[in-house]
Parts: sequence; structure tokens; C-alpha cells
Amino acid sequence: MSTLLETLDQQWVNSRLYVDKDERRTQLGKCVEEVHDFKIQLKKLKAHLLKHGSSPQKRLVIREKLAKSHKNWDSSMKKSLNSSISTYRKFSKACVKPLNEFQLDSVYVNKINPQKLYYLDTAIFSHIARYYTNMAVGTTSDEMLKYLHSTYRIPRSIAMDYIEMANIVKEMRSGNLNTCIRWCQDNNLEVLHFQLHYLNAMSLLSENKPMECYLYIQTNLASTVSKSSQLRMARPVSALLAKIVIGDTIPASKVDAYLETCVECFTKQYCLQNKLPLHSALFLVVLSGVIGFQVFTKYEAIRKVSHVDWSTADELPFHVKLPPFLSNYHPIFICPVLKEETTKENPPYSLPCHHVLSKKSLDKLSKNGTCNFKCPYCPVMSTKVKTKRVSFMKLP
Repeated sequence: MSTLLETLDQQWVNSRLYVDKDERRTQLGKCVEEVHDFKIQLKKLKAHLLKHGSSPQKRLVIREKLAKSHKNWDSSMKKSLNSSISTYRKFSKACVKPLNEFQLDSVYVNKINPQKLYYLDTAIFSHIARYYTNMAVGTTSDEMLKYLHSTYRIPRSIAMDYIEMANIVKEMRSGNLNTCIRWCQDNNLEVLHFQLHYLNAMSLLSENKPMECYLYIQTNLASTVSKSSQLRMARPVSALLAKIVIGDTIPASKVDAYLETCVECFTKQYCLQNKLPLHSALFLVVLSGVIGFQVFTKYEAIRKVSHVDWSTADELPFHVKLPPFLSNYHPIFICPVLKEETTKENPPYSLPCHHVLSKKSLDKLSKNGTCNFKCPYCPVMSTKVKTKRVSFMKLP
């Protein structure tokens, strides 16, 4: 691997991909600049021709200058393009081809075991299905399934979770909200249902159709805002009615911004209704790694100097501060007595006083269940028989 990287670096230096020493302009970049200069020359000659075109002598001079400029530009372009093509071919032959033939598994020592590899593949498939299904070719579910499987090898079970959501989002962005409105009705989502009808009314007003907007509000929004529990929805509708009265309209940019708000709200509700994660596990892990990379780097430097190492394989030796949406659902518990993360072999248990400890702590405090013991955090006495195993879950 190191030999390959050294070859790559050396070929990059010797490839002459750049025209100048500062490595700011490539051969193709030079072509772009020359085309720009040639266009400026043409504009100057055109202006000169319009000014002195009545004189045959001037026309002849302009003609000669045009022929000379075109000849110089054509020659320089051919030279730069030929040089660029030759350079890229040499670089590809020396480096890119061997790089594609290189087997990373032959030198990668931290190989993933088959069970973890399955979870990693699932995370990658779910990430692609979550964020890229709306780009799939086709409109029907079967066409999208075929595309996702042939392009990314995504299993049907994972792809089907996101195809309906992707189709609805596609229709929303194309201006058709009817499918999403029916989906809201089927799932009794009143707030999102109102937002979609409000978006339709905004679109009509932005297209300068005040009467159609008024009739749409009367038909689809009046019954919603009249409910006592939904009076907070009356304010934006009143603002629309006021704009109709004074003959005002809504900028298209505001309609587009509100559309994105509705898409985001629908995505959250769809994931919640179908018990899908809002963000992919791959996205969360990579983002956590990016945020924590600086802390890891500092710890690695300290570890080398102090000759210390991690004490356990199941937890980090330091705290990484993450945003709430990355950390508010982690199903872990740190035993307050032993300061260790609970695992399947060492699960958490609740005492009668509702303080939670790990199984190892209970064994030590109760001397393997043979005696009573006092809770480390309050004066309540307990026995191991009175404790209950605890399970943590993420609540929506």
C-alpha cells in the first residue's frame, strides 16, 4: 500500500497536470482562459467593424486581424488539448489502473466479522433508500424496486420502507399535494393536513388567483379553523384573507419555503407512522465521528505520551459532546457504582427505591444475594430478590 501511495505521489508531481509552478491552472483551465480572451478579441473587432465598416481598407485590416487571432487561438487550443489528453493518459496508466486493481483486503487488518458486516450493509442500504429513493428511475413501485436493486443491490424489504414516501415527496415537489393529503386523512394527521391545504391556498394567491384562493379556503380550511381546538390555525388563514381583500399576492419564494417545511413535516410523520428512523444510522455514526474526531486526536496524542490505554472495549475513556438529536436516544446506562456501561452480561436492575444499578454492583453489595444491603444513594434497605431488571427504550 505504501509503495502504491509513493508511486501515486511521484506520478502526480511528474505528470505536469498543471501549467504553472503554483499549481493553480491546469491545461484545461488554460484552454478556458484562451477561449475567454478570444471572445474578447471578437467583441473588439466587431465594435471596430461597426464603427469603420464603411471603409474597404479598414474592413480588410479587420479581416486580417480576425484570421490571425483565429489561427493563433486554434493552434494554442489544439496544443493544450493534446498535451492535456496525453498527460491524463499517462497518469491513468501509471496510477489509476493499478489503484483499481489493488486489493484493500490484503492489507486491511481491522477486518469486520460477518455478523457486523451484515449490520453495516443494512445501514448502508437503509441510508441509500432513505435519501436517494426519490431519485430512482420510474414512477411505479416495481420500477423503483428494480432500479434500486440493479443499481445499489438494495433488498426489497428495505427499499419498500421508503418507496411510498419518496413517491409522495416527488409529487409534492412537482406541485401535486393530493396524494399527501389523502395519506394525512388516512392517518388522522390534522396539523399536516391543514398545512397542505394552506400551501395550496398560498400557491393560488401567488399565481394571482384571489377568488379561487378564497373559494379554496372556504371549502377546505374554514371547517378546520372553526374548531375550538384549532383556533391557532385561524391566524395564517386570516392573513391570507386580508391579502385577498387588499389585492396583495405572495412571493413564489415564500411558497417554495413553506413547501419544504411541509416536506420535512411529512417525512417526520411518515417515519413515525411506519416506525422508521428519521435519520439513517450511517449518517448518525459518520456525523458523530466527524464531531468527535478532534477529541479522539487529542486523546491519541496524550495516550502515546502517557503510555496509557483504554481499560475496556465497550466504552470510550472520555466524553464526546454531541447534539441532542444524536445523543438523546442512545440505549445505554452507566452504573453509578462501578462507572461501567451495562451490557447483556451485566444488565441494569432497579431497587425498590427505584435507583438503578448494574448486576455486578448488586452481586457485590448483596454478597452474591446472601444478605441485605443498603442502597448506595438512599437509606432504603433491599435484597437482591426485590430488584427488577430494567429495559430502556426510545419513546417518540
